[in-house]
Amino acid sequence: MILVKLDWKIYVVIASFCVGMFLGYVFLGGLLAGERSELEQQYQVFSNVYSYVNNFYFDEDGIDDEKMLHGAFTGFIEALDDCPVKLLDERAYDSIRDASEETEEAVGLYLTTKNDTLIIGPPKSNKKIYDPDYFPFDTGYFTGNYYRGVSGEPAVVFKEIFNVVAERCELEPAKKFQAAISGMLGSLEDPHTQHLDQRSYQEMQTSTEQQFGGLGIQISMEDDELIVIAPMSGTPAMREGLMPGDRIKKIDGEDASKLDGIEAAVDRLRGEPDSEVTLLIGRSGMEPFEVTIIREIISVESVYHSLIERDGHKLGFLRINNFGEKTAGEVKDALAELHEKGMEGLVLDLRNNPGGILRAANDVADIWIDDGKIVYTSGRIGEHDMNVWARADETEGDYPMFVVVNEGSASGSEIVAGALRDHSRAIVAGDTTFGKASVQSVFPLPDRSALKITTASYFTPEGYKIEGRGISPHRAVRQDAIDTPIQKEMRKLQMGDTVIDFVRNYPEPSEEDIELFVEELREQGFTLPEKYIRHQIKNQQYATRGEELVVDLATDPQLDNILSKLVNALRVDPWNIEEALALLSAHEG
Repeated sequence: MILVKLDWKIYVVIASFCVGMFLGYVFLGGLLAGERSELEQQYQVFSNVYSYVNNFYFDEDGIDDEKMLHGAFTGFIEALDDCPVKLLDERAYDSIRDASEETEEAVGLYLTTKNDTLIIGPPKSNKKIYDPDYFPFDTGYFTGNYYRGVSGEPAVVFKEIFNVVAERCELEPAKKFQAAISGMLGSLEDPHTQHLDQRSYQEMQTSTEQQFGGLGIQISMEDDELIVIAPMSGTPAMREGLMPGDRIKKIDGEDASKLDGIEAAVDRLRGEPDSEVTLLIGRSGMEPFEVTIIREIISVESVYHSLIERDGHKLGFLRINNFGEKTAGEVKDALAELHEKGMEGLVLDLRNNPGGILRAANDVADIWIDDGKIVYTSGRIGEHDMNVWARADETEGDYPMFVVVNEGSASGSEIVAGALRDHSRAIVAGDTTFGKASVQSVFPLPDRSALKITTASYFTPEGYKIEGRGISPHRAVRQDAIDTPIQKEMRKLQMGDTVIDFVRNYPEPSEEDIELFVEELREQGFTLPEKYIRHQIKNQQYATRGEELVVDLATDPQLDNILSKLVNALRVDPWNIEEALALLSAHEG
């Protein structure tokens, strides 16, 4: 070490220079902070997504850095709009592959400006050959006569190339990185591993929490008109007198027809609890009027139930639309009410239930299972595998039970159906389920988006893998699809004022009133069967009261058939699923 003694004046000069540099850095940093922070944040998001996939994705063999990088660049370039960057055409791509002696993993891009060429791929050659028919194949890029090699994980390579492209094109980082991330995840060929933007992530949280700040109305948008389908019972919308068929003309003075779709309308109607929103309402036969509504926490019910009398028997019907935080409690409350009414057997309807929170599905299955496994998972990281065991406390009695599923039953509903089937607790009827039973873990990201990634697969208690196969019913009971012309007419009838006006004028219509209404619809050109018209009338009557029509057997022949089977199964006393299946087989034969 050499020590040098400096004069005090030199210290002043050095100090002044340092202070000036510091102030300049702070000033310049302040000017550039917004852009720099957004870019760095997006780099971090991209890097985090890659890291999570690399460390937690359930199928290690499905992870290929070259494919992920190629997918990222594919998504990125497709989102570049007018920026002159493209994937190599087939001829140039083949040339690179030949030059590198690679057959499968060649990845290449190029800039279409006259003297700029951009090339990405596994390291192979350092030749600087500019013939477009013979590109050198390197992980790196050429810009004019300059070569820059790039190596490392896809996030590092992508960051380098993003900067090169950004020098030539004006880029919006968030959108471009989102496109790149979607492309990278697409290389996994797993539809359940997804990048959730901020809105999608918030919607997912709202769905699973089963509550949000809002008004309590179901809405649709038809021909740029925002229409109230029904207010929910006990909500601000119901108390302020909103009715099915009301048209929302304005939201806080903004023309609702100018909103960009139904999602934008939902965003405007929802908000913080105790905040106000003013709506301009159009109602048939009245002048438009304003109503101011104070938002509240709206709880979304996932469970609906009813008692159905059939051939002198009282049959419980319980439908679960999805599995949220409150679902298990709602099921227990519904069962308590059905027991009070004398329920002898139960139909658990899981049709078109897409799943939800795994814990909630497990808790629902546990209601009818007193011992053993409910479900288990197997994934890439063995210590994260999970076994879910039933608890003996508060288990329901051993009454006859059918579970109804269809191709729309997925994830949590498949876990419940599979557990009840394997434990011989219920007869599963309907159609084979969807076959989506993989574990998705959600990782929040720095920009308030999230990564939903498959980390394991579900297995039923007896070791049956649900993913890609589904749960097969004990008894196949098919639901015939409604003809397309009938669907179109039902939609037209639902969205118009005709049924709304009829129910408003005839809250409790007589048979004669209904027959005259059917004739009127026939004169208007409606040809759908009368049972569907009656169904729409019932639906509107319930909606007017802020309730939901739980079941209508006239338009649900699949459920009607299953209820008949349940009545037959009641003959097995005490209840035994094997004896019931044998009895049904004999009866059906």
